[in-house]
Amino acid sequence: MEGVNERRSRLNEGIYIATSGSLMQERRLEVVTNNLANTGTVGYKGDRAIFESFLAESGAYVVPVDVKTDLSQGTMKPTGNELDIAIEGDGFFVVKTPNDIRYTREGNLKLNKDNILVTQRGYPILGEAGPIMVPSGMNITISPNGEVLVGTGPDITPVDTLKIVDFSMSDLLEKEGEGLFNPPKEERPREASKEARDVYVKQGFVEMANVNPLREMVTMIDIQRGYESYQKVIQSIDGINGKAVNEIARVA
Repeated sequence: MEGVNERRSRLNEGIYIATSGSLMQERRLEVVTNNLANTGTVGYKGDRAIFESFLAESGAYVVPVDVKTDLSQGTMKPTGNELDIAIEGDGFFVVKTPNDIRYTREGNLKLNKDNILVTQRGYPILGEAGPIMVPSGMNITISPNGEVLVGTGPDITPVDTLKIVDFSMSDLLEKEGEGLFNPPKEERPREASKEARDVYVKQGFVEMANVNPLREMVTMIDIQRGYESYQKVIQSIDGINGKAVNEIARVA
């Protein structure tokens, strides 16, 4: 009897280990699916699920730890729209939202009813002097250093300069949805190094998602295969457990 119970205990531990592996694959699938859904989203940054393994008396388990965002440069897509802008290099546009200041790489802008430059969701994008208002019906030029000018020829007039900031520990930024990032309280923004020519603003372009659809599809296939393998292990152990129960009943 004791030998059967010990065997059942080991089998149950095996189920817990396989279940932790299945949950890992489910979490990976959620992240990859979200990446694929945003391959056409301007300024989107792909995510990767991070896991850690730990040893227990019963074996090795895998647990989710975090989701890390890949902040690498996305592809620049020309649009020809004077209100589309993209950052080439490190840095973020600064926007004013109902929840305070937030940061974004999403530069497909528009003018609201008050002729203020805003994101597609209506949040004002900030210049050095605050929200940027441009006169109605005038040409808008945005220079590589972020200066916003209106008019043409000798009548061209500077309005403001886009505020572009960076963070010393950008990997700590948290996604809030709507293309927005929020830094932790201890992380203060710093002006991006436009003067050193490390950062450029490109007018008439948008930065597309930095997600490789083919790579994400390959990862999804790998996840599905891994999940199926774990499920087979669980089913096998469950079947063996059923036999063990019958064995206990016969001995009893």
